[in-house]
Amino acid sequence: MKSNLECILCYGRSALFLTERFALPEEKKEALIRALLREIADSDFNDPPPVNARRTHEVIFAFTGEADPFKEEKDRSTAYAKLLLEQFQADPDFLKGDSFEKRVRLAIAGNIIDYGVNSRFDLESAKDQIRATLEEDLEKESLDALRNAMEKAKKILYITDNCGEAVFDTLLMQEFREKITCAVRGRPTLNDVTMAEAIPSGLDKACMRLIDTGDNTPGIDLKRSSPEFLESYQNADLVIAKGQGNFETLCEEKEQCIFFLFRAKCPEVAERAGGVPIGKSCIRIINAHGK
Repeated sequence: MKSNLECILCYGRSALFLTERFALPEEKKEALIRALLREIADSDFNDPPPVNARRTHEVIFAFTGEADPFKEEKDRSTAYAKLLLEQFQADPDFLKGDSFEKRVRLAIAGNIIDYGVNSRFDLESAKDQIRATLEEDLEKESLDALRNAMEKAKKILYITDNCGEAVFDTLLMQEFREKITCAVRGRPTLNDVTMAEAIPSGLDKACMRLIDTGDNTPGIDLKRSSPEFLESYQNADLVIAKGQGNFETLCEEKEQCIFFLFRAKCPEVAERAGGVPIGKSCIRIINAHGK
């Protein structure tokens, strides 16, 4: 998905907000903002928004020396999601009925926990939002297609997104553990899951193999991904990609069968996803029949 002016403005605002997280002298702060504006001005509109966002983040990290500015939020999100999952599972009716549908709904609901789109996200509001999301309409045809694809697939690559959200992913992954390779980000970016948060999130127990992308793009940049990730990506007969950033970077792929599970959080993505309402759960599919 190519960037447009709205995308540029969006990650520009996000990058400028990030500068407020650091106690920089006024002179250095001004120099950082000028460097960010230069980077934004040189953005390539042919690249997906997460690729351009990575470049602005790298400018910030170079100035501040801080490689993981959302570490505290990531740890709190993981702990909070584990507590919520325990509460959900304590309800004897939680997985009654169509268990698969409820697991998918919860996995998508976790996409609410996102400091990349909303840098002022209030974690305490997540519980009510997630409960509300579990009651939303979900396209039955797409849900059935996902169920069928996961049952038939021999090798599934499951690409995660945010901390907290990843805890809910484990409930869906566990049912297909023996054929799932789970991928997390290669280095810190926003509040996305890396290897540092993967085990606390329970991802290692929900899959047969845990890898990382080798990259710090808040999405997937195949040009920068590690050989290990590319091998898993190319050999999978089903890819499940969580979150808007993965959708933005992979929605134009021609080779792989990919199911995107996410919530559209901006008008551009909502339109690209076929007019889905902003903030609603959705499943989108490309290359449904694979290679």
